[in-house]
Amino acid sequence: YKPIRPQQDTYKPHTNTSSNTIERDKLTPRSRYIIGTKESSSASKPAEKKKNKIISCITQLPFKIEKVVDDDTEGIDASCWSIEAISGNSALQSSLQYLNECGKWDHHIVGLTGEFMNSNEDLDSPMYLTQEEKKVLATLLQGKEAQDSVRTVHPVWLLRKDQYRWRQFAENVIWPALHYILNPPDDGKMENIWWYDYVKFNEAYAMKVAQIYEPGDIIWVHDYYLMLLPQLLRMRFNNATIAYFHDTPWPSNEYFRCLSKRKQFLDGLLGANRICFQNDGFSRHFVSSCQRLLGC
Repeated sequence: YKPIRPQQDTYKPHTNTSSNTIERDKLTPRSRYIIGTKESSSASKPAEKKKNKIISCITQLPFKIEKVVDDDTEGIDASCWSIEAISGNSALQSSLQYLNECGKWDHHIVGLTGEFMNSNEDLDSPMYLTQEEKKVLATLLQGKEAQDSVRTVHPVWLLRKDQYRWRQFAENVIWPALHYILNPPDDGKMENIWWYDYVKFNEAYAMKVAQIYEPGDIIWVHDYYLMLLPQLLRMRFNNATIAYFHDTPWPSNEYFRCLSKRKQFLDGLLGANRICFQNDGFSRHFVSSCQRLLGC
């Protein structure tokens, strides 16, 4: 084989005249459009494809909500509420902000409203909101974002007496085990009550995501408060793309197996297409737990 080198200023492109070659000069206007040549009319271009969404599921929206009027007054006006940004978890907020600004996807956030403060500053008293009050708050929460932002906020409303109940299992049972801390043995009564609330917490997120999910969207679940959510979503959307990021350590199997609901957690996480950890060591611990507890 000897390569053909063009002479200076006399090079002409080689033309293949075989029957399988389409000669550009012999194309009809219609055939030029079909194969995507430059001669196609700009007016005939297809409409721009709609961007898919990334739906980020986080434990709590980064705001503190307080009702500044009497409890008996219906909060259907924006002046009835005070919404302030709260600090913490800056790494997560930075990643959400990046998705918000990159422009490749429409970014939506699903998160708990957090504990509401009433005029008496009593979190134990029940806080029930009308549909009109929820609409006002949802508008205020969305307005906290930049005007040029494409991010949409979808609050999860879980307001009952003892608003901290939704956090109890995650913070008193899961978090210690993930950090190699074993709780003293007890009769398990309170843990069962907390577990019921933990399941309801994850189900509330699944229902909220179901309201906005469309085929082609990516669902991104964050942290140990929502370890059941990937499987709940998989049961609803078999072909969905679901990711889970674990923002805390994952202990060795010897500690993880001390959790009474260990298999439920593993089954919940395995509903995701991809599970991410902070380092390779935590990933190996997770795989070891799946192999030893689930036989997979």
